[in-house]
Amino acid sequence: MIKEISYDNGSHKTGMLFAFGAYQLRVYLSAIITVEYDYTSFDREDRLIMGQDGLTEIDWKNSSIDDLNMGVSLVNREGEDCLDLLEPNEGGYKQNQFLDLVIEEKGTTLFEMIKDAVEADGPDQNGGPNTDDDWIEKLSHDEREHRDEVEAAKYPEEI
Repeated sequence: MIKEISYDNGSHKTGMLFAFGAYQLRVYLSAIITVEYDYTSFDREDRLIMGQDGLTEIDWKNSSIDDLNMGVSLVNREGEDCLDLLEPNEGGYKQNQFLDLVIEEKGTTLFEMIKDAVEADGPDQNGGPNTDDDWIEKLSHDEREHRDEVEAAKYPEEI
């Protein structure tokens, strides 16, 4: 199954910080995270044992970041922005150059670092040790909301 989730870290004071030589890159982004996942429904006996209806497993390899819009600035040792490198909504060729920028000796690109950071931060950017659980909760919450909306559409209120 595939689910699109809005992601925006623009309200965070620090954004995402990545080491870049003697400096850091600060990245603010908004995007649609397309999460590919499998849901295995449990039979009655397993539901009683596990205490849940099924198991959701996220396939991060086949998940993607779409409609990416980001701003990038260079940050000095004191944590202050010293140069805006990419303005939000600038996008296009310049944004792609930044995404392809190798920022680690082992050849990791900024895009790979962003993807790992998004996965680790969770859908609400609160991080923590169980962020897959946060993503799964977001997926199931959105599914419940969708089912409720479909039901409500069947029986519109008359005022």
